[in-house]
Amino acid sequence: MSDKIFLPDEIARLDEGEEIYRRKLKKKLEPKYNGKIIAIEVDSGKYFLGDTEVEATLKARAAFPDKIFFFMRVGPNPAVYKKRW
Repeated sequence: MSDKIFLPDEIARLDEGEEIYRRKLKKKLEPKYNGKIIAIEVDSGKYFLGDTEVEATLKARAAFPDKIFFFMRVGPNPAVYKKRW
């Protein structure tokens, strides 16, 4: 886990992750990856898939150790949650 302290405006940018998913990733990932967890790094738009939140987090952290990520479950009725880790 990073020791970086995230500013409120950085955390607020997580809302962009849902927009990135809707505009750029939804058609690409559904239905093939329905049920997977996606972690989106909002500055780059890069994403990481995992069967669990832990798996997606480990992949995302390996690429971007000091960033925050938007997480959600891929699918037509996704559970959306934001996290800084």
